[in-house]
Amino acid sequence: MAPSAVCKVLTATRIGLCARAVHHGDVLTPEQLRAARVLVRWTRQRLARESGVPLKTTQAFEQGRVASPLMTTEHKWRRALEKAGVMFLDEDDQGGVGVRLKQPEARQHRGKRKD
Repeated sequence: MAPSAVCKVLTATRIGLCARAVHHGDVLTPEQLRAARVLVRWTRQRLARESGVPLKTTQAFEQGRVASPLMTTEHKWRRALEKAGVMFLDEDDQGGVGVRLKQPEARQHRGKRKD
């Protein structure tokens, strides 16, 4: 059965879990969120403003006081940080979860420099 068909079959409370499995793989970790924020030089306040997620929620998650945020909260964080240039890396056979910055468009299309 195709992933989209599976999502249609699941109940409303499980659709978010299916969407995560199809689109994002693993769950966002507090360490990933902190690292992503640092990469783009954002404070927690800036992340709250850009994502629309309350500052207290971000603080609680990053400090490990909230084990699993709502799917909508995680998506808001991801969208804001991805818009700022962050790529979230899921765990694979090469290593654990992580983050990195996307390359600027100009650098992606530029070949090696000839001297």
